[in-house]
Amino acid sequence: IFGIKTEKEKKSYTEEEIKTFFDMSSESGIIEEDENRFMNQIFKFSDLEAQDIMVPRTRIRAVPYDAGYRDIIELSQRLGFTRFPVYRKSIDDIVGIIYLKDMIKYKSCPQDFKLSEVMRPPLFILGTKTMSSVQQSMFESHQSIAIIVDEYSGTDGIVTEKDISREIFAMPGDDSLR
Repeated sequence: IFGIKTEKEKKSYTEEEIKTFFDMSSESGIIEEDENRFMNQIFKFSDLEAQDIMVPRTRIRAVPYDAGYRDIIELSQRLGFTRFPVYRKSIDDIVGIIYLKDMIKYKSCPQDFKLSEVMRPPLFILGTKTMSSVQQSMFESHQSIAIIVDEYSGTDGIVTEKDISREIFAMPGDDSLR
């Protein structure tokens, strides 16, 4: 009305300006060094792609489609993992994910266990997908593991919620979340 602006102008800042703000705040003692490191890791995380933090295919521990109850339990006890990709012919032919918690009901009757009936459908993600997009896909599909595929649909690696947490929260050189 009458040429008077009543709304305040909204300001926006670039990523570099925000990083500089946190660096200066840390240097002057306004925020702790760890808080500054954490903020920088979040910015770094947003620039990462799935292939940057995945467990490579050579380190994937998967179970064959015809694996039995005891095979999976023994593998889990030996490796300390609670879920595994399930493959048919090779690691490039992943057909599902088996979660140990889904096997509990077969503890008293392992002979009734059929992997094909218990495994969940896998979530496939391109290695070039951004981590924020990967997180969103995992959340929407209620998955805690994703199969990373290359441009030829071959298995490139896997990403788990733990890998994502490690990338955001771990201190440099800290392997406790690995």
